[in-house]
Amino acid sequence: MRLGGEESPWVFGPGTGGSLWRTTGDISDSWSSMTSLLDQQAGLELFSHPDAWNDPDMLEVGNGGMTDTEYRAHFSLWALLNAPLILGNDLRSMSAATKTIITSPDVVAVDQDWGGSQGRRMRDLGGGLQVWAKPMSDGSVTAVLLNRSGSAATITTSAAELGLGGSSSYGLKDLWSGTTSTTSGTISSSVPSHGVVMYRVTRSGTLAAPRAAGTYQVSDLTWLAGSNGWGPVERDRSNGEQAAGDGHTLTIGTTTYAKGLGAHADSAVHVWLGGACSRFTADVGIDSEVGSGKGSVRFAVYGDGRLITYTDVKSYGAATSLVAPVGGARTLELRVTDARDGIDYDHADWGNASITC
Repeated sequence: MRLGGEESPWVFGPGTGGSLWRTTGDISDSWSSMTSLLDQQAGLELFSHPDAWNDPDMLEVGNGGMTDTEYRAHFSLWALLNAPLILGNDLRSMSAATKTIITSPDVVAVDQDWGGSQGRRMRDLGGGLQVWAKPMSDGSVTAVLLNRSGSAATITTSAAELGLGGSSSYGLKDLWSGTTSTTSGTISSSVPSHGVVMYRVTRSGTLAAPRAAGTYQVSDLTWLAGSNGWGPVERDRSNGEQAAGDGHTLTIGTTTYAKGLGAHADSAVHVWLGGACSRFTADVGIDSEVGSGKGSVRFAVYGDGRLITYTDVKSYGAATSLVAPVGGARTLELRVTDARDGIDYDHADWGNASITC
């Protein structure tokens, strides 16, 4: 069943027998429309899984309102989102360039591969530069480096930030050019204005040793990668302001925590487990430093890029206990996203964030 409308069908759809739902209003054949609909997908990856598909509306590739570079970006991103690739152009009169885009075997394969999570925005670098990624069923990750700005720009990320840390080297395949290369972890490319570079990233080197048996506070560990929406993620302190170390005692409701992480949406911390750990636990919620009635976020836990568990929207108030089974996962990702209402006051705490190995 396919559901339409804009009244959060991703929430009520599964209970009605729905398996596919529109997540936006209608698309139009323009760069601004396409990117507006793309922005509306951030945060919806939590509701997507086999037999439950988000649909950001049909493709406009080949209709003439965008350049071929923009259409290539459009097709890449819809494939990364596991969107139904519904063609909206006239097949009888399409150009050779349009046919090349919509029949790309490597890009269509990304859309058709279910690796455990819908593609999602991993990081907004500012200035119109973004990194999106999707885990694949063979353990690789597909990454889209997106340049929304008006001029060419270099976009840089890392295998660790994509959820593939812990290896000495990685193989890269450019899915549009077909070229291959290797890297020790840095992934960087010059991306044309309103364009993308799309890589399939695969571990190819020696893995780091599994974590030794024991229970660890995440704030005491060396992280593979970390990003935050306001200053750095703080260890054993609240997020505070933008400077490192300027937070206060971690406090959710009236409960204080000596250990944990102080973050601000959108935020991610990546930690190496090496397949040796069984459980992650934390108390999560909005830090009391923001004041009553402020802040709203979701907490999500990923293993090897695949969603393990997530919370409902958390606002100012008491902490919620979060437990995630992480058995077999090589990497752990702790992510805080805004509640699709902006990031103001979204100071989010992971109290006593610990892993058992």
